[in-house]
Amino acid sequence: MEMVRILHIIAGILIAVSGLLQILLKKGGKLHRVIGTVYFLVWPIVVITGWILGSFLIAMLGAFGFYMAYTGYRFGRLKSTKINSVDKWMIVSAVILSIMIFVFGIYLLLFDKNNFGIILVFFGVIFSSITIRDSNGYIRGKLNRKMSGDPMEWFFEHFGRMYISYIAAMTAFTVIQNPFPFFVVLNWILPTVIGTGIIIFTSRYYRKKYKIDIPSQ
Repeated sequence: MEMVRILHIIAGILIAVSGLLQILLKKGGKLHRVIGTVYFLVWPIVVITGWILGSFLIAMLGAFGFYMAYTGYRFGRLKSTKINSVDKWMIVSAVILSIMIFVFGIYLLLFDKNNFGIILVFFGVIFSSITIRDSNGYIRGKLNRKMSGDPMEWFFEHFGRMYISYIAAMTAFTVIQNPFPFFVVLNWILPTVIGTGIIIFTSRYYRKKYKIDIPSQ
């Protein structure tokens, strides 16, 4: 078990470093692809070792983070939003898992009187909203995205999803390490607040750079 813990720590450090480098360094090029591949390949290790260590929290955030990393990585590799049968299987599995997380959170709140259910409901709503949207768009063909059909859609999906996966990783880290013991809720929301700000800034930067005008819906 000690070896599993050490492996989990090493994998977590690799995700933290490689994820940060993806944000800071220039997009595109061989270095970006190598770092992104390392980031993606380490995610399953974090999820599996976290599950073995018995942390439901890590497993929950890990599943969400891995799904976003997987879909983001696929869009980046293919430079397209087209998907194959494996991708469809991944989306369906993620839909089922996200709904299970939400339902389990409701169960904890109603029958176990456990406040941890609030967290599960919160992440369950976010996770299921993304996966159900993906199911409708990429499996059922009912796209409802502002950039649907735009040649650069894959790029924005790519970095947005990779960034969200990094937010999940950093949330797991801050919650477990508890850097704000006197204001615990900050451990949960700070990575999301900072990460969302970075996503908005990056999106606006590249929309301006590529002269993309996204209509409101």
